[in-house]
Amino acid sequence: MTNKNAVVVSKSKHLQDLRPEYVAMGLLAEGEAHGYELYRRFRLSLNDIWHMSESQFYATLRRMESHGLIVASAPEKGEGAAKRLLSLTPDGRQVLFKWIEEPTAGSPRLLHLEFLTRIYFARRLMPQDLNHIIDDQSALLATDIERLEKQQKDNAPESGDPMRDLGNLSSDFRIRQLRTALLWIEESIKPTWTDADKRARH
Repeated sequence: MTNKNAVVVSKSKHLQDLRPEYVAMGLLAEGEAHGYELYRRFRLSLNDIWHMSESQFYATLRRMESHGLIVASAPEKGEGAAKRLLSLTPDGRQVLFKWIEEPTAGSPRLLHLEFLTRIYFARRLMPQDLNHIIDDQSALLATDIERLEKQQKDNAPESGDPMRDLGNLSSDFRIRQLRTALLWIEESIKPTWTDADKRARH
């Protein structure tokens, strides 16, 4: 049974929905670890994207445990400070893999943080689905561009209405952002990630 308290990102994926829990869940999906080892893994992999301090990282782990996404073993006894081994719960694994598979909303900040993190873990945890995940992201951005272009055309100002001009300028800015993001995926992400996987298989 799914834990009703589990952290779930809303489908709208506004900026406030961006959560570092997914980073820790992805790292734990690769294997259980103590908190300090998990933070070391983070520093060696995704720190350049997320920039989390050690205290922020540990606060994230505590939040995840309270929501039933991870579970900690009883403290180890003996030499040194008490340590707890962390592992991903079935609920946590379900939330993580759903997040990896779902396309990221077309926000520059979300694409920089979330999309790059999603394909990082997709390549490590589900490489067979990596191309599909990248293609789905491209398709979402292309759909958003088409929708905004139609909206811009339908709202074309009449008689030089400055208020409608303002709305179309805003739409134009958004369209240009999405086109740039789509170009980034097609020219930078796909050659780097999909070609590397092809070489690794041969």
